[in-house]
Amino acid sequence: MANCDGAVLRDTEVLIDRARQVVEFYAGDFSPIRTDQLSALLKSHSCFLKTFPFESTDLAAFVLPAMRGIYPIGVNRLASRTDRQFAIRHELAHVIAGEVDEPTFLSDDSYMGHSERVADLFALADLVPGWMLRHMRGDRMSWRDISVEVRGAIQSECAGGWPADRLEDRTRLRLRLFREYCV
Repeated sequence: MANCDGAVLRDTEVLIDRARQVVEFYAGDFSPIRTDQLSALLKSHSCFLKTFPFESTDLAAFVLPAMRGIYPIGVNRLASRTDRQFAIRHELAHVIAGEVDEPTFLSDDSYMGHSERVADLFALADLVPGWMLRHMRGDRMSWRDISVEVRGAIQSECAGGWPADRLEDRTRLRLRLFREYCV
C-alpha cells in the first residue's frame, strides 16, 4: 500500500484545492470548518444532506448517484456526532472526485482501496488540522509522539471503530500530507 501513497496524497491535495475554491479555509488554519461553510461546500457540489436513523448502526453515511442533478447524502442520525462529521466529509470527497456515477459499496472497494483512502484523508485533513500538527511540532514533539496524538484524535474525533490497519494507514497518511504538502 505504501507504494500507492504518493497517488493518494496527490489526489487528496487536488480535492482539497477544489474544496478551497468554495471554502478558502478547508483543511486550513481555521479547521475544522464551521457548519455553514460545510453547507456551502455541499451545496456547491450539488449535494443534499438528509439525516435519519439507519437500521444498521455500522454505517454512518452513504452517497447515491445524482438524481435530477442532486447527490443525496444520507447520514445516520444514530451515529455519534463525530462519526457523522467525518462521514459527511468522506462522502463529499467521493462527489468532488466524480466517483458517484453508480452505486459503489465498501465491499466493492475495500477501505484500503485508493478512493477510500483519498476520501478518508480528505476528511481527516479538516478534522485533524494542520495547525494542530504545527503546534505540536512547535512544542518540539517527536514525530513518533505526534503520530500517537494523531492516532488518538482519529479514534476519538473521527472513527473510533476502525480496524487497526486502517487506523495506522490513515494516521501515517495524515502525517505525510502535513509533512509533504503542508496541509
